[in-house]
Amino acid sequence: MLNETKNIYRDRIDFSKIKGVFPMPDMLAIQRKSYKEYLQMELLPEERKDIGLQAAFKDIFPVSDFKETTQLDFISYAIGNWECKCGRLKGVENSRRKCSGCGTLLPPDAELTEKEICPYCNSMKTIEVPLCDHCGDRVELKLKYSPHECLQKGYTFSVPLRIKVRLISWEKDPVSKAKRLKHIKEQEVYFGDIPLMTEKGTFIFNGIERVVVSQLQRSPGVFFRPGDGKGFFIGKIIPYRGAWVEFEYDGKNFLYVRLDRKKKFLASVFLRALGFGSNEEILSLFYQTYTLVFKKGTLYWKLDENLVGKTVSAEVVHPKTKKVIMPVRKKLTRELFEKLQAAKVDVVALSPKELEGALAVTQIPDVMDSNMNIDEDLWEKLAQYKEPFEVCFP
Repeated sequence: MLNETKNIYRDRIDFSKIKGVFPMPDMLAIQRKSYKEYLQMELLPEERKDIGLQAAFKDIFPVSDFKETTQLDFISYAIGNWECKCGRLKGVENSRRKCSGCGTLLPPDAELTEKEICPYCNSMKTIEVPLCDHCGDRVELKLKYSPHECLQKGYTFSVPLRIKVRLISWEKDPVSKAKRLKHIKEQEVYFGDIPLMTEKGTFIFNGIERVVVSQLQRSPGVFFRPGDGKGFFIGKIIPYRGAWVEFEYDGKNFLYVRLDRKKKFLASVFLRALGFGSNEEILSLFYQTYTLVFKKGTLYWKLDENLVGKTVSAEVVHPKTKKVIMPVRKKLTRELFEKLQAAKVDVVALSPKELEGALAVTQIPDVMDSNMNIDEDLWEKLAQYKEPFEVCFP
């Protein structure tokens, strides 16, 4: 007789009382599910949620020209070619199960019982998959190359992406600027190829298998760090999306801006590109402005809370009772400011010394420009100007 084969492996005995062995979870299920929700390729356009690719298209569209006479609207998108083997039965709606009783199209991830009861009409054995009358095959996503072929031949594992857009044109009246609808045209256009994820949670580009690797990203917000010079700091704005904006000073104390760490340019150019075109608008962003006016050769300041601490050059009287509220050469305190407000005093006369170091905000033709120092040479010209003007103190 032949000797029986002996078990060379050692038997392991488990002496634990609680047997709770968890099955190994599918680590790739999160990646596949996330990309599936991003594409929503198995859903109809009216069933898609505003997430992923659908949200990206809605964020970009509509697109219009500068004259606002033409507009391109987004309607829907389709991923891949869904058809049977012979190509006669097409459409992603024909790839999903359908109840023949109520005619409802079931979701692609719908779970049915063993008896196949429709969750909508509770009919039994009415769930059917549309089959082609010619070849008898069901509709599936048609792939030009399988993942194995893409790895061998150096191709990209992808499917075509098509979007349906609507072009709207108007005719604008040159006189009244009123718009009249000219024509509307809808068309499905090829947008490009979009990669597909394999069952292993990878992508194949030119025959090379790649995966999405999570990386650390700076938290969005505003950050400051010391600069090269003493007492200077560099400010950095990190948004959720878009370019990083970095502010820095040079050796001559000029403020510059960098976008995505590229070539720097003046901060004033950056502000003008954002829509602040004049010097007056830029100065008003950074400095508190004061409104001044000359009356009979005397300089008056519009009463404001920022005047607290300034010295008055002329006594202030009550407009009705003519009583002196504030004497000459006295600093404006918080209590006096509230009294002047209660008496409805609009302007007060301040000492000319308070204008030392002031910059002009209002541009006055033939007198002064914005961002110009106010000195004694401008005093006589400003005294003849009867309209209010604004200044600031850097």
